[in-house]
Amino acid sequence: MEPEIITRPAMKLVGIAQQYDSADFSLPRLWSAFRPYRDKIKNRIGDESFGIYESYEEDGDEVRFSYVCSAPVANFDDIPEGMTARELPEQMYAKFIHKGPISNLDQTLKYIWGSWLPKSDYDYVEKPDFELYPPGYNVADPASEMALHIPIAKKGQ
Repeated sequence: MEPEIITRPAMKLVGIAQQYDSADFSLPRLWSAFRPYRDKIKNRIGDESFGIYESYEEDGDEVRFSYVCSAPVANFDDIPEGMTARELPEQMYAKFIHKGPISNLDQTLKYIWGSWLPKSDYDYVEKPDFELYPPGYNVADPASEMALHIPIAKKGQ
């Protein structure tokens, strides 16, 4: 599973953010809460959805992070109440395609972090990683595909 190395331009996103830790990890619940509000986001562009991981912290076996279910927007005018804005800077990413149900995502993540990244010519960059979901993505469909974007830089730069 070789990634495509791409540079994405800066993006503006609007969505719902939630803090998580190892004991309470239910991204499907957050996506369910986001779905009814997605179409209320003014200035939305495209039909893709972004799941952004940020503020990742590890403390022994404990993991804490913030996750934002979001949609791209042309600008930050008229952000719906209770929603938050994020701007991702232009960045080089390793883009991996995860095929199959979301329940198998841990296998893709183990490959990325445990095999591909340590052997690659790239270092992880401390910027948000994100998942890019196409319109109509089905978490249980074995034919579903979504793209994981891992921020990287050439080693030694």
